[in-house]
Amino acid sequence: MKNVKRIIISTLLIVLIMSHIPIQSIEAKSKVNSKTATVDSYDEYWTQFYKLISDGYNEINLIIKGEDAEKIKKEIDEDKSWPFFTTSKYAKKYINKDSWKARHLLFLFTYDVYNKFEPHEKEYIEENYYFEDEIIYKNGYFDISNLDKKMYFKWSDSYYLKYDYEFLWDYELYNWEEEKYAWNEDKQELRVTLVLDSKYDFDDYTYEHDNALKAYKEIAKLMKSWKMENMTDYQRISKVNKYICDHVSYNGGAEYGPGRGYNAFLFGEAICNGYAELMDIFLNIMGYETVIIEAYSEDYDFDYDGHAWNIVKIDKKWYAIDTTWNDAGKDKTKYLLVSQKEMKDHNRWKVGNAKDYKLSTKRLSKTSKAKIKLVYK
Repeated sequence: MKNVKRIIISTLLIVLIMSHIPIQSIEAKSKVNSKTATVDSYDEYWTQFYKLISDGYNEINLIIKGEDAEKIKKEIDEDKSWPFFTTSKYAKKYINKDSWKARHLLFLFTYDVYNKFEPHEKEYIEENYYFEDEIIYKNGYFDISNLDKKMYFKWSDSYYLKYDYEFLWDYELYNWEEEKYAWNEDKQELRVTLVLDSKYDFDDYTYEHDNALKAYKEIAKLMKSWKMENMTDYQRISKVNKYICDHVSYNGGAEYGPGRGYNAFLFGEAICNGYAELMDIFLNIMGYETVIIEAYSEDYDFDYDGHAWNIVKIDKKWYAIDTTWNDAGKDKTKYLLVSQKEMKDHNRWKVGNAKDYKLSTKRLSKTSKAKIKLVYK
């Protein structure tokens, strides 16, 4: 009986002690990797826009002065072409081979939003208290002296409140001059900040972005270990196709973004978009010119379903690759570097000028000697 009591007491003590041990949070902390660039022209602005996204930064400040700054401001105001879509006029023109990663990262980004705030304007707003912070109108101006410095910034002689702290502000104040940029009319100076789209929703908002950067690094390392310099284009791409078929399974309900190529690589599950994006990443890292096609394919019951696959340029000709269908069939090379005729069940697709992407009349031969110089971008 004494032994039973000792066991019970010991157990209770252990539970009591454990209950006071703080459990470490497993949530990832948001990591800001910031870069500021000042550009001189309209073209340089958009080139840097995509280059810095491709370089892996998750907070980008772009500053430009003069007539081109006003032109960009006007285009942002009018939303002429949302630059975070790969189909935008800017992306089509300014994403080049060196900034190819931007095509996979773009959808993660958006503009940061500010509220221009002039402490010395004599505009009456009642004193409001929100949590531990306060903003007070006194002595003819707004007093921001006790606000946390991360909640606002001063640029070009003006103050800007940050959107991510909207819950601190009075409604009237918060909706005052809300913009996707900071603008100085006198100096004709524009500052735009690009941030990850989910920044305002999650503490671990860099998760998807971190996955992408991790995958790019690991894929490049993997390919270097394959020592493909002396292989032909056919041999290299055949090896990539086999790797994807061996390591990725089709799963429309995959937990981690089934339409994203980097998640397909890291977690081994994807839908057609994920397969196509992963092939695109492999090809781009090696230096091939490639395009993801999103259109329709004729399935087993002759219905047309949305589908995605790749086309790649080899020796001045375009060839198609459908890694999803290769993985699903017995012949893992049936849709590997094939011609227009062999893609007759893949229809209704158009990318830019269709004439520029017309497929070869014959599939690429296994004995082809074509071989680009590998660069591992």
